[in-house]
Amino acid sequence: MDLPKANHLGMNIRKSQNECKNKMDRTKQESKDAVAARIRLIRRALGYPQAKVCKIIGVAIPTWSNWEAPHVRRMPTAKQFAALEYAFGFPREWIQSGIATRMPRKLSQKLQDALDELEAPQTAPETLN
Repeated sequence: MDLPKANHLGMNIRKSQNECKNKMDRTKQESKDAVAARIRLIRRALGYPQAKVCKIIGVAIPTWSNWEAPHVRRMPTAKQFAALEYAFGFPREWIQSGIATRMPRKLSQKLQDALDELEAPQTAPETLN
């Protein structure tokens, strides 16, 4: 029985490690995109412009914009997640990972309303003849 050369084995291991790293990077990015979507949804559910939420939690508008943007590397710090929860009531575990076990019913309803609004078909304004 022929054994593969050591060099060939090393290449397979490296390839496997690279595939694993790429998969982890994709998962991490998907997670960041999901956090960005939940942060956008919070603001939409509250009906606030970025300037208002930024003033309430004490961050700059570009910081908030980065948090809302998909495919951006920057995410809130632990302290900022806590500030979001304290100011608006959305549990940080929901913001970070989508776990809604501590979500107050009133906020759940606001989120659902915001989602329904986003998913509603956009109609063109009627033209006057």
